[in-house]
Amino acid sequence: FKTDRFLSILPAAHAYEMSVSTLYSFYVGASCFTLQKPPTPTILLAAMKKIRPTIVCSVPLIIEKVVKNSVLPTIRKSRVLSWADRKMPRILHWFIGKRMVSTFGGKLEFFGIGGAKLDPMVEKFLIDCKFPYAVGYGLTETAPLVCNVMVNKKRYLGSIGVATYKVDIRLDNVNPSTGEGEIVVRGDNVMLGYYKDPERTLQVLDDEGWFHTNDIASMDDEGHYFIKGRLNNTILGPSGENIYPEEIEMVINDIEGVNESLVMERDGKLVALVKFDDNVLNWDQAGEDKFFEELEARKKAVRKDGHPEDPPVQVQGFARRRAGEALRRFQGEERIMKRILTLVLPLLIVSCSSGYDIVVIGGGTGGTAAAVEAARDGARVLVVEQTPWLGGMLTAAGVSAVDGNYRLRGGLFGEFADSLAARYGGYEALKSGW
Repeated sequence: FKTDRFLSILPAAHAYEMSVSTLYSFYVGASCFTLQKPPTPTILLAAMKKIRPTIVCSVPLIIEKVVKNSVLPTIRKSRVLSWADRKMPRILHWFIGKRMVSTFGGKLEFFGIGGAKLDPMVEKFLIDCKFPYAVGYGLTETAPLVCNVMVNKKRYLGSIGVATYKVDIRLDNVNPSTGEGEIVVRGDNVMLGYYKDPERTLQVLDDEGWFHTNDIASMDDEGHYFIKGRLNNTILGPSGENIYPEEIEMVINDIEGVNESLVMERDGKLVALVKFDDNVLNWDQAGEDKFFEELEARKKAVRKDGHPEDPPVQVQGFARRRAGEALRRFQGEERIMKRILTLVLPLLIVSCSSGYDIVVIGGGTGGTAAAVEAARDGARVLVVEQTPWLGGMLTAAGVSAVDGNYRLRGGLFGEFADSLAARYGGYEALKSGW
């Protein structure tokens, strides 16, 4: 639409960026903003905040870094968020999704991902968070889109989607045992040939106009395609099986501290070249020893299929005991608080609710969402929490999403309310008589 704001962050020499961000935005009369510097996190976040884009075209590496280097470590390091991730993941992921959209400017409706395969773990997280992402597959030779999964369509984890409008796709030379074959494409979007290079053109375009992509994929019964790897990169295993380096690289890249990797065959063995994150190599002797101990433990724990083995029984038992102790402490404190609230909550609501249009008892997903929407419409809303734990955290997060003057208030106890007020802008604690 003309009201859309595109943020161009990829090199304009890429057909993906040029066609979708630049040319398409010009065609519909929308605004297109181009960064003058490389999209480092600092520059990108500042641009997002200023421009508040509705559409961004990106590559997997950007969103994978956001999830792996920022979001997931924050959850792991927080006792409250870790507990919420185990006990109420849907609620937590919903709020994380809203927070991510807010970080990208607050108006994001389409975050396109293309150029490489998206990490399935990251994609699963984006699906759970209801993040408005779309996946596209294509090549420069196909101008560039071949397959797509749009924001409002049903998603299949790891799929590049279905054929784009007026593009014909089929699998060539399909392996009957695996169902895998080379993607070949035909349509008006396919190039006429490489410039002044007829020999190379004949290698990829056949007499019927089918373009051979050199990408191996499989297809389900509903026409959704799943990329496996590149035909030229496939390694033949000792038993005759096809080994796709891209799938192994994805497992290696999930190891903490690894930036990217390249898997190849050397002297009949699989070898991985690994590039670490910059800060991983800032070691002292103790840090170096710890790194290699963890690396050896990880190597021993990985099965042939790339999934970690279950932890030893002793470790599992220790983890269960610690988790059980923490949960019992939490449940005990919660029971005490609920007994107190059973006696005093009615009186507190009466004494604090005068002057408000709406009173919501208990935060939670539904209550918080209703309160936020009412506050945005101008109503004065009082949210009364039943326990000063996760409910208060969720309400505070909801309050931070309200634009303009904060008209949403939450009732909590003493120091916990003060800590939330300091952490979340606009959160006002009502403590009269509490």
